[in-house]
Amino acid sequence: MSNNLLELINENITADVISKIAGFLGESPKNTTSALSTAVPSILAGLVNKSTDSQGASTIFNLLNQGTHDGGILNNLVTAFAGGEGTNNLLSSGATLLNSILGNKAEGVANLVANASGISKTSSNSLLRMLMPVVFGVLGKTVKSQGITSAAGLASLLGSQSGFLKNFLPAGLGSILGMTNLTDLGKTASAAPAQFDEESSGGFGKLWPWLLLPLLLFLGWGVFKNSKQPEPAAPEVSIQQPAAPAALPVPEVVAPIVEKISDFFEKTLSSGFAVKASKDGFESK
Repeated sequence: MSNNLLELINENITADVISKIAGFLGESPKNTTSALSTAVPSILAGLVNKSTDSQGASTIFNLLNQGTHDGGILNNLVTAFAGGEGTNNLLSSGATLLNSILGNKAEGVANLVANASGISKTSSNSLLRMLMPVVFGVLGKTVKSQGITSAAGLASLLGSQSGFLKNFLPAGLGSILGMTNLTDLGKTASAAPAQFDEESSGGFGKLWPWLLLPLLLFLGWGVFKNSKQPEPAAPEVSIQQPAAPAALPVPEVVAPIVEKISDFFEKTLSSGFAVKASKDGFESK
Protein backbone atom coordinates (compact mmCIF):
# COMPACT_ATOMS: atom_id res chain seq x y z
CA MET A 1 0.00 0.00 0.00
CA SER A 2 1.28 3.44 -0.94
CA ASN A 3 2.55 5.82 1.75
CA ASN A 4 1.27 8.84 -0.19
CA LEU A 5 -1.84 9.78 1.82
CA LEU A 6 -2.79 12.62 -0.56
CA GLU A 7 -2.87 10.18 -3.45
CA LEU A 8 -4.87 7.59 -1.48
CA ILE A 9 -7.49 10.20 -0.47
CA ASN A 10 -7.86 11.51 -4.00
CA GLU A 11 -8.35 7.97 -5.29
CA ASN A 12 -11.45 7.67 -3.10
CA ILE A 13 -12.94 11.02 -4.11
CA THR A 14 -14.30 10.01 -7.49
CA ALA A 15 -16.42 12.08 -9.87
CA ASP A 16 -19.59 10.56 -8.37
CA VAL A 17 -18.47 11.50 -4.87
CA ILE A 18 -17.68 15.06 -5.99
CA SER A 19 -21.13 15.30 -7.53
CA LYS A 20 -22.79 14.25 -4.26
CA ILE A 21 -20.66 16.70 -2.23
CA ALA A 22 -21.47 19.56 -4.65
CA GLY A 23 -25.17 18.76 -4.48
CA PHE A 24 -25.14 18.69 -0.68
CA LEU A 25 -23.22 21.99 -0.46
CA GLY A 26 -25.20 23.67 -3.20
CA GLU A 27 -22.04 24.45 -5.14
CA SER A 28 -20.99 23.71 -8.71
CA PRO A 29 -18.94 20.55 -9.34
CA LYS A 30 -16.18 22.76 -10.79
CA ASN A 31 -15.85 24.97 -7.73
CA THR A 32 -16.22 21.95 -5.45
CA THR A 33 -13.37 20.20 -7.27
CA SER A 34 -11.21 23.31 -6.86
CA ALA A 35 -12.11 23.51 -3.18
CA LEU A 36 -11.15 19.87 -2.69
CA SER A 37 -7.75 20.43 -4.30
CA THR A 38 -7.04 23.05 -1.62
CA ALA A 39 -8.86 21.51 1.35
CA VAL A 40 -7.33 18.01 1.27
CA PRO A 41 -3.66 19.12 1.20
CA SER A 42 -4.42 21.73 3.88
CA ILE A 43 -5.91 19.13 6.22
CA LEU A 44 -2.96 16.79 5.69
CA ALA A 45 -0.53 19.66 6.31
CA GLY A 46 -2.36 20.36 9.56
CA LEU A 47 -1.95 16.69 10.58
CA VAL A 48 1.75 16.68 9.70
CA ASN A 49 2.29 19.92 11.58
CA LYS A 50 0.51 18.61 14.70
CA SER A 51 2.47 15.37 14.70
CA THR A 52 5.81 17.16 15.00
CA ASP A 53 5.68 16.95 18.80
CA SER A 54 4.96 13.94 20.98
CA GLN A 55 1.77 15.34 22.48
CA GLY A 56 0.25 16.13 19.08
CA ALA A 57 1.21 12.71 17.67
CA SER A 58 -0.35 11.03 20.70
CA THR A 59 -3.56 13.03 20.20
CA ILE A 60 -3.88 11.88 16.59
CA PHE A 61 -3.02 8.29 17.52
CA ASN A 62 -5.66 8.26 20.25
CA LEU A 63 -8.30 9.69 17.91
CA LEU A 64 -7.60 6.89 15.45
CA ASN A 65 -7.95 4.25 18.17
CA GLN A 66 -11.04 5.72 19.81
CA GLY A 67 -13.03 6.05 16.59
CA THR A 68 -13.93 3.50 13.94
CA HIS A 69 -11.32 4.89 11.57
CA ASP A 70 -10.38 1.64 9.88
CA GLY A 71 -11.25 2.69 6.32
CA GLY A 72 -14.79 1.32 6.39
CA ILE A 73 -16.24 4.70 5.40
CA LEU A 74 -14.34 4.52 2.13
CA ASN A 75 -16.44 1.60 0.89
CA ASN A 76 -19.40 3.79 -0.08
CA LEU A 77 -18.70 7.50 0.03
CA VAL A 78 -21.46 8.22 -2.52
CA THR A 79 -24.09 7.13 0.00
CA ALA A 80 -22.26 8.82 2.87
CA PHE A 81 -22.49 12.22 1.09
CA ALA A 82 -26.00 11.79 -0.28
CA GLY A 83 -27.55 13.78 2.57
CA GLY A 84 -29.88 12.77 5.36
CA GLU A 85 -29.01 11.44 8.81
CA GLY A 86 -25.89 9.60 7.62
CA THR A 87 -24.33 12.80 6.26
CA ASN A 88 -25.34 14.77 9.37
CA ASN A 89 -23.61 12.19 11.57
CA LEU A 90 -20.58 12.44 9.33
CA LEU A 91 -20.52 16.23 9.71
CA SER A 92 -20.78 15.94 13.50
CA SER A 93 -17.90 13.47 13.69
CA GLY A 94 -15.86 15.61 11.30
CA ALA A 95 -16.37 18.73 13.41
CA THR A 96 -14.85 17.00 16.44
CA LEU A 97 -11.86 15.79 14.44
CA LEU A 98 -11.36 19.18 12.79
CA ASN A 99 -11.29 20.95 16.14
CA SER A 100 -8.83 18.37 17.56
CA ILE A 101 -6.39 18.80 14.67
CA LEU A 102 -6.66 22.46 13.66
CA GLY A 103 -8.38 24.05 16.66
CA ASN A 104 -8.79 27.80 16.14
CA LYS A 105 -6.81 27.52 12.89
CA ALA A 106 -9.78 25.78 11.20
CA GLU A 107 -11.49 29.12 10.55
CA GLY A 108 -8.45 30.43 8.72
CA VAL A 109 -8.18 27.29 6.60
CA ALA A 110 -11.89 27.51 5.70
CA ASN A 111 -11.44 31.11 4.55
CA LEU A 112 -8.38 30.10 2.52
CA VAL A 113 -10.31 27.29 0.76
CA ALA A 114 -13.29 29.56 0.05
CA ASN A 115 -11.13 32.34 -1.41
CA ALA A 116 -9.12 29.92 -3.54
CA SER A 117 -12.11 28.07 -5.03
CA GLY A 118 -15.02 30.50 -5.12
CA ILE A 119 -17.32 28.47 -2.81
CA SER A 120 -18.98 30.18 0.14
CA LYS A 121 -17.40 30.23 3.58
CA THR A 122 -20.31 28.20 4.93
CA SER A 123 -19.77 25.57 2.23
CA SER A 124 -16.04 25.60 2.95
CA ASN A 125 -16.64 24.93 6.67
CA SER A 126 -18.98 22.07 5.81
CA LEU A 127 -16.52 20.66 3.27
CA LEU A 128 -13.72 20.53 5.85
CA ARG A 129 -15.99 18.68 8.28
CA MET A 130 -17.08 16.23 5.56
CA LEU A 131 -13.49 15.51 4.60
CA MET A 132 -12.12 14.82 8.10
CA PRO A 133 -13.70 11.32 8.44
CA VAL A 134 -12.44 10.49 4.94
CA VAL A 135 -8.89 11.62 5.77
CA PHE A 136 -8.94 9.70 9.05
CA GLY A 137 -10.38 6.66 7.28
CA VAL A 138 -7.45 6.60 4.85
CA LEU A 139 -4.97 7.30 7.64
CA GLY A 140 -6.41 4.59 9.89
CA LYS A 141 -6.42 2.04 7.08
CA THR A 142 -2.79 2.85 6.25
CA VAL A 143 -1.73 2.62 9.88
CA LYS A 144 -3.40 -0.77 10.17
CA SER A 145 -1.95 -2.15 6.93
CA GLN A 146 1.57 -1.07 7.94
CA GLY A 147 1.27 -2.49 11.44
CA ILE A 148 1.87 0.86 13.16
CA THR A 149 1.15 0.44 16.86
CA SER A 150 2.56 3.61 18.45
CA ALA A 151 2.35 7.37 18.24
CA ALA A 152 6.02 7.41 17.25
CA GLY A 153 5.28 5.20 14.25
CA LEU A 154 2.38 7.44 13.28
CA ALA A 155 4.62 10.51 13.54
CA SER A 156 7.07 8.82 11.20
CA LEU A 157 4.32 8.10 8.65
CA LEU A 158 2.99 11.65 8.74
CA GLY A 159 6.50 13.08 8.62
CA SER A 160 7.08 11.29 5.33
CA GLN A 161 4.14 13.17 3.73
CA SER A 162 5.91 16.51 3.46
CA GLY A 163 7.57 15.53 0.20
CA PHE A 164 4.20 14.59 -1.35
CA LEU A 165 2.49 17.76 -0.16
CA LYS A 166 4.99 20.49 -0.95
CA ASN A 167 3.74 21.10 -4.49
CA PHE A 168 0.03 21.20 -3.52
CA LEU A 169 0.00 23.52 -0.50
CA PRO A 170 -1.87 26.80 -1.10
CA ALA A 171 -0.19 30.14 -0.52
CA GLY A 172 -0.93 31.60 2.88
CA LEU A 173 -1.35 28.24 4.61
CA GLY A 174 2.00 28.56 6.35
CA SER A 175 0.99 31.68 8.26
CA ILE A 176 -2.31 30.07 9.29
CA LEU A 177 -0.49 27.04 10.69
CA GLY A 178 2.04 29.29 12.43
CA MET A 179 4.90 28.58 10.06
CA THR A 180 6.95 31.35 8.47
CA ASN A 181 7.55 29.24 5.38
CA LEU A 182 5.82 26.10 4.13
CA THR A 183 9.20 24.58 3.37
CA ASP A 184 9.63 24.40 7.15
CA LEU A 185 6.90 21.76 7.15
CA GLY A 186 9.27 19.34 5.50
CA LYS A 187 12.09 20.16 7.92
CA THR A 188 10.04 19.82 11.09
CA ALA A 189 8.21 16.76 9.82
CA SER A 190 11.39 14.92 8.92
CA ALA A 191 12.87 15.68 12.34
CA ALA A 192 9.71 14.71 14.22
CA PRO A 193 10.22 10.92 14.54
CA ALA A 194 13.72 11.27 15.99
CA GLN A 195 12.57 14.04 18.31
CA PHE A 196 9.54 12.02 19.34
CA ASP A 197 11.68 8.98 20.17
CA GLU A 198 14.04 11.16 22.17
CA GLU A 199 11.16 12.67 24.12
CA SER A 200 9.44 9.38 24.80
CA SER A 201 12.48 7.23 25.58
CA GLY A 202 15.04 9.85 26.57
CA GLY A 203 12.55 11.73 28.69
CA PHE A 204 11.75 8.63 30.64
CA GLY A 205 15.41 7.66 30.61
CA LYS A 206 16.27 10.96 32.25
CA LEU A 207 13.85 10.08 35.05
CA TRP A 208 15.57 6.78 35.78
CA PRO A 209 18.27 8.24 38.06
CA TRP A 210 15.62 10.07 40.08
CA LEU A 211 13.45 6.97 40.27
CA LEU A 212 16.37 4.85 41.40
CA LEU A 213 17.75 7.39 43.88
CA PRO A 214 15.26 6.63 46.71
CA LEU A 215 15.93 2.91 46.28
CA LEU A 216 19.70 3.42 46.40
CA LEU A 217 19.40 5.63 49.47
CA PHE A 218 17.23 3.04 51.17
CA LEU A 219 19.68 0.24 50.41
CA GLY A 220 22.61 2.39 51.52
CA TRP A 221 20.90 3.21 54.80
CA GLY A 222 20.22 -0.48 55.36
CA VAL A 223 23.89 -1.36 54.84
CA PHE A 224 25.02 1.50 57.10
CA LYS A 225 22.57 0.56 59.82
CA ASN A 226 23.61 -3.08 59.78
CA SER A 227 27.30 -2.15 59.94
CA LYS A 228 26.67 -0.08 63.10
CA GLN A 229 24.78 -2.75 65.00
CA PRO A 230 26.90 -4.75 67.52
CA GLU A 231 27.36 -8.32 66.68
CA PRO A 232 25.04 -10.42 68.78
CA ALA A 233 26.81 -12.11 71.70
CA ALA A 234 27.34 -15.76 71.28
CA PRO A 235 24.89 -17.67 73.43
CA GLU A 236 26.43 -19.05 76.58
CA VAL A 237 26.83 -22.74 76.36
CA SER A 238 26.34 -24.44 79.68
CA ILE A 239 28.50 -27.49 79.85
CA GLN A 240 27.25 -29.90 82.43
CA GLN A 241 30.18 -31.39 84.20
CA PRO A 242 29.56 -34.96 85.22
CA ALA A 243 28.93 -35.25 88.91
CA ALA A 244 31.96 -36.40 90.82
CA PRO A 245 31.44 -39.81 92.21
CA ALA A 246 30.78 -39.86 95.90
CA ALA A 247 33.97 -40.29 97.88
CA LEU A 248 34.32 -43.78 99.03
CA PRO A 249 35.10 -44.17 102.70
CA VAL A 250 38.76 -44.77 103.24
CA PRO A 251 39.07 -48.11 104.89
CA GLU A 252 40.57 -47.87 108.33
CA VAL A 253 43.80 -49.74 108.36
CA VAL A 254 44.25 -51.66 111.51
CA ALA A 255 47.75 -52.56 112.28
CA PRO A 256 48.05 -56.22 112.60
CA ILE A 257 48.56 -57.55 116.08
CA VAL A 258 51.85 -59.23 115.96
CA GLU A 259 52.67 -59.44 119.61
CA LYS A 260 52.62 -62.91 121.01
CA ILE A 261 51.58 -63.81 124.47
CA SER A 262 55.20 -64.59 125.28
CA ASP A 263 56.04 -60.92 124.64
CA PHE A 264 53.94 -59.81 127.64
CA PHE A 265 54.87 -59.85 131.31
CA GLU A 266 52.65 -59.85 134.37
CA LYS A 267 53.54 -58.52 137.81
CA THR A 268 51.46 -58.31 141.00
CA LEU A 269 51.96 -55.06 142.85
CA SER A 270 52.05 -54.64 146.64
CA SER A 271 48.61 -53.15 146.52
CA GLY A 272 47.29 -56.33 145.14
CA PHE A 273 46.77 -55.12 141.60
CA ALA A 274 48.27 -57.10 138.77
CA VAL A 275 49.97 -55.29 135.85
CA LYS A 276 50.10 -56.99 132.57
CA ALA A 277 51.91 -55.26 129.69
CA SER A 278 54.41 -55.62 126.93
CA LYS A 279 57.91 -56.51 127.97
CA ASP A 280 59.21 -53.58 125.92
CA GLY A 281 56.55 -51.13 127.13
CA PHE A 282 56.71 -48.27 129.58
CA GLU A 283 55.31 -50.39 132.38
CA SER A 284 58.15 -52.81 132.10
CA LYS A 285 60.70 -49.99 132.33
